[in-house]
Amino acid sequence: QGIRGEYFLQLARNNRDPRARRATPRGIILDRKGRILVDSFPRYDVTVTPEDVENLDETVAYLSVLLQMDASQLRARIKEQQRRRPFEPIVLKENVSREDLAAVVTHSSEVPGVDISVRPLRHYLDGALLASLLGYVGEIGPEELERRASKGYRPGDLIGMLGIERNLEERLRGINGVRRLVVDAQGRELSSLGEDPPQPGLNVVLTIDSEVQRRAEEAMGEDDGSVVALDVNTGEVLAWVSRPTFDPNSFSDGISRDTWRYLMTDKRKPMLNRPIQGRFPPGSTFKIVMGLAALEEGVANANREVYCPGGLQFGGRFFRCWRHSGHGSVNLHRALVESCDTYFYQVGIDLGVDRIAKWSNLFGLGLPTGIEISDSRGRPLEKAGLIPSTAWKRAAFKSDWYPGETLSVAIGQGYVNVTPLQQAVMTAVIANGGVRYRPQFVRSFQTYDGRTEHALVPEVLSRFDAHPRFVEAVRAGLRDVVESERGTGKKARIAGVPVAGKTGTAQVRALRKGEDESQIEKHFRDHAWFVCYAPADRPEIAVAVLVEHGGHGGSAAAPVARQVIEAYLESKQQPDAVGPLRPEPRPATEVAAVVEGVGPRPSAAAQGGPGADPRRAPDRARREARAPTVVAARVPPPPPNVIGGAPPSMVVVGQSQEEGD
Repeated sequence: QGIRGEYFLQLARNNRDPRARRATPRGIILDRKGRILVDSFPRYDVTVTPEDVENLDETVAYLSVLLQMDASQLRARIKEQQRRRPFEPIVLKENVSREDLAAVVTHSSEVPGVDISVRPLRHYLDGALLASLLGYVGEIGPEELERRASKGYRPGDLIGMLGIERNLEERLRGINGVRRLVVDAQGRELSSLGEDPPQPGLNVVLTIDSEVQRRAEEAMGEDDGSVVALDVNTGEVLAWVSRPTFDPNSFSDGISRDTWRYLMTDKRKPMLNRPIQGRFPPGSTFKIVMGLAALEEGVANANREVYCPGGLQFGGRFFRCWRHSGHGSVNLHRALVESCDTYFYQVGIDLGVDRIAKWSNLFGLGLPTGIEISDSRGRPLEKAGLIPSTAWKRAAFKSDWYPGETLSVAIGQGYVNVTPLQQAVMTAVIANGGVRYRPQFVRSFQTYDGRTEHALVPEVLSRFDAHPRFVEAVRAGLRDVVESERGTGKKARIAGVPVAGKTGTAQVRALRKGEDESQIEKHFRDHAWFVCYAPADRPEIAVAVLVEHGGHGGSAAAPVARQVIEAYLESKQQPDAVGPLRPEPRPATEVAAVVEGVGPRPSAAAQGGPGADPRRAPDRARREARAPTVVAARVPPPPPNVIGGAPPSMVVVGQSQEEGD
């Protein structure tokens, strides 16, 4: 043995320093006021370690009664995982109820080898609220695992799959802890060489105001569509609505096939992120761009009048105004206030499509806004929309542009399509006088103990120096759209706060002769737009509302925008969050178990289980229907056969409002 000392020394070294990971808490997500939007709660699984069981058949029979499961189901679960080494635990029942948990804890001495495993599940406190922006998490797939193995990912790990959860994965995830162990040849733990504690993920403070968000969601009712609210002076996203939507809790513990199939095949497309993926004609909201372009390019002035007899004859076609009886002689101000199509037909002819495209791009239409939201493969979700030009048509159709096509473009129809986020950006640009900011949704990152690691810095993408007199002329028209009796946006009025805006009705299908809109199927009806900013004299917030197939912007979309602005003004009275947003982290050895009578448990709907409606609207009751809420007790580090929890004999009773990761 002395002769082969080096050989045996190397064998001994090989038994040292295998790594046992200790999961780290995923960062929580909060709104700008410090309200928690997303956190994690513990999921409890019942496991059995075959090596520690004297008689597996007797244990299975006992557990079938204890867990109210058929013994054949338990045997099947064991058989599915029989390739595991005998000292590795096998999961028998996942996400057990508190009754099952209490039963196992109470009878632990009678079923040696049966333990409780704890793993964190993501919890979206308000269900579907903000789902299209927050995204969801899911188990890492084989391809992604291969790419990320060097970063510490392992099979079964949760990873952000969409939205903020995806884009901020590296910051939210944190770094897993490591226990360095001495093991025998079979891999059994003999002793510990120490550990590196987990480093929790960063908490993310969003620019979103959840009360403004909630009011926007409620204002939309059962209608499909989108609402986007921005800070006009920074580009911060204040609200982000996409309807219909989904409940991200459905994904937290593995989505069912039926729910997934429903989300993928529903004709209303609940997984479509409408603010950046929905593309729609802007209708008369486009007249904001047309008005400033006409003034800046010198084809119109504030006093120039165009006679509207109910439309404009151009070539061999009569292009109708929405008011068939006509508006008479109108200048720019009145054309904006009453949304006269004939005026803008003429302006479109005078400008030409290429100058229209130039000014549209300056307002951010037809261009990606640069907001960072990705799909599960890390590809940007945002669509650029389309602003046509002569060069575009040559490239797309190998055809020249015809002047008659410009008239449809001039009123936001024809080839033109934009996203709701672009509409909000456009509105912010006219409100702030020509500055286009990149929309941002992260206000700051904070460590677990509340230290700020990053603060939002507004990013200017472009700016134009329009003449202040021209900008003011357009703004005056937008203000009277809402504030004057002749305006089309009167339903957006707020007592004591001037609002400026523009209505829009985007045609889906032309009505046939003698046909009334109420007689056609809803999916053929026009889309309703309303864009606005407030206060009109000192702009702070810009809002874009789209009600799909809602009809007229003034009646369907303007009331939604009014409620969003009202919520914003009310919320301004409350200060934004500063300082630590979370209690001190609990030591890794503080754990909790739930027993009968302790705290409410999330409903099936809250967890995305049976009975969950994946498109269910946010429910305040879900704030209370959270994970098992208990007070943690300090206990010794768990023995080797306990996975992330206290020994079965340890029961902790009490209630807390801050059950953590």
